[in-house]
Amino acid sequence: MSEYILNVGKEGKDRLELMSQFLNPYSRQFLLGTGIQSGMRVLEIGCGAGAMTTWLAQQVGQSGHITALDSSAEQLQVTRERMQRSGLNNVDYVCHNINEFQPTEADFDLIYSRFVLIHLPDVKQTLQHYKKLLGKMGLIAVEEPIVSDIFTYPMSDLWETAVSGYKQLSERKGLNPDLGESLYAIVLDAGLKLKSAGYVQAVMEKDTAVDYLNKAFAELAETWVDNKILTAAEYTAAVNRINSNSYADIRFSTFHRVAQIAATR
Repeated sequence: MSEYILNVGKEGKDRLELMSQFLNPYSRQFLLGTGIQSGMRVLEIGCGAGAMTTWLAQQVGQSGHITALDSSAEQLQVTRERMQRSGLNNVDYVCHNINEFQPTEADFDLIYSRFVLIHLPDVKQTLQHYKKLLGKMGLIAVEEPIVSDIFTYPMSDLWETAVSGYKQLSERKGLNPDLGESLYAIVLDAGLKLKSAGYVQAVMEKDTAVDYLNKAFAELAETWVDNKILTAAEYTAAVNRINSNSYADIRFSTFHRVAQIAATR
């Protein structure tokens, strides 16, 4: 798995927790629609701060099991600590690149990932590897964003700056920041059978949007400046505007539109 553009582990925990607050209701509804149930063996790829891991573990119960996989040991540690606080013990943790993950028993009932494929250069190949890890009646459920598809009312150039900067970093790594646009077709090209497909877009209240922007800008600052996407002065000016009255007229902001695709072997 290629390096994440934004922070992971404890350094990215606050942003990931905030993102989970407005995305998790959509993700849970999506997974409930796929038929997640007690007793399932689930592989969660890219476990983030562990919010969805906790929910998945609750859904499958003690008769089920979650394998939380991430290429970042720091990210897994955050998830592990969260699970310890929850008292749930039906989760194990694997630090591995997904494309090289070869478990002894590759027969998962559900493979779930959110905002993972966007970090990988060959999405079709990775989905084909997901397929190999499924049981005969298994299901793949993936969520990926269209980074460009975000707006505020009235429109804010601060969001446009953040989106543009992220996209430039992503494209320089050979990745597709708008993967959600083509995910449907790639899933079919990978030889999977479509079960469901749709899009969702979360709305953030102004205070939440300002908080998220601040966290994202802080994580990206050094990388933006090092890659000459923004100068240090431009970055400072943008952060000052985020926290000033220049954001006062914004009524609401959306997060990136997200593709939700479920498929079988």
